[in-house]
Amino acid sequence: STSRILSALSSVSTTTPASYLAFETKNTTGSLTERLRIDGSGNLGIGTTTPNWLLQAAGVRPFFTLSDTGAAANQKHWFMSSQGGNFYIGTSSDALATSTISALTILSNSNIGVGTSSPFAKLSVAGNVGADYVNITSASATSTFSTGGLTVGGSQFVVQQTSGNVGIGTTT
Repeated sequence: STSRILSALSSVSTTTPASYLAFETKNTTGSLTERLRIDGSGNLGIGTTTPNWLLQAAGVRPFFTLSDTGAAANQKHWFMSSQGGNFYIGTSSDALATSTISALTILSNSNIGVGTSSPFAKLSVAGNVGADYVNITSASATSTFSTGGLTVGGSQFVVQQTSGNVGIGTTT
């Protein structure tokens, strides 16, 4: 056969017999391989025969993808993925290519990246950041502006990165 749905008792007990429901398909070598299991607790496992949570998917670099078939071209798919201990959320083209940059990345060292898949600090943002108010505090606070300098309130306070000039009420 090419597939099989199997219902089985996993333990025989006079008080609480356990059972599961499994779905198998034929793999590339021709043998049936279990792909999905609902255990006696109602946990659903995809790629695992021992799901520990209500829904658990296991595999090498697994992806969950939500696809909006009514969206415009190359704007239909959002994914979540666990890869090498890191967590990614991003978009994909209609071809489901995985080369797009993640919208959100959480590395195993707890660094978070927005618009970057390789955050170098606790929060790394690739692109402009807009905020009404920013408050950065630290026991050993240091601020570094690597490109473009610093402008506060249009031209109220300006530090030019290239020359080091400071302007109050002027941009030059």
